[in-house]
Amino acid sequence: MWNYRQPSFVFLLLLCYSASMAQWTPLEGPNGGNINQIATIHGETWLCSYNGLFRSSDGGETWHHDAVFGDFNNVQGVTQFGDTVFLTNIGRFEETLTDVYMSTD
Repeated sequence: MWNYRQPSFVFLLLLCYSASMAQWTPLEGPNGGNINQIATIHGETWLCSYNGLFRSSDGGETWHHDAVFGDFNNVQGVTQFGDTVFLTNIGRFEETLTDVYMSTD
C-alpha cells in the first residue's frame, strides 16, 4: 500500500507532472531523408542524414549542408574524441559498405 505522505511518492508525482508538461517545438530543419543521428561537435549541432551532413551553429534555427563531405550521402553517425572527429557513411553505390573517416580540423 502506498503511503501518500512519503517524500518519494511526492517526488515521483512531481516528476511525472513535469514530464507531462514538456513542450516540443518543431524546427525548420533539412528536408528529405531519414535522420540517423544528431550530435554536438565543437559547439555546433551536427545532423547526419540520408542526404548528407548538416550543421547548425544557432541551436537548429538554420542548417547548412556541409560541402566538406561533397557527394557523401547516407551519413550514419559522427562522434568526437578530444580534437578528433569520426564520421561514418554507407557508400553511395554499394549500400553494404560502410566507410569511416576522421578529421582533426
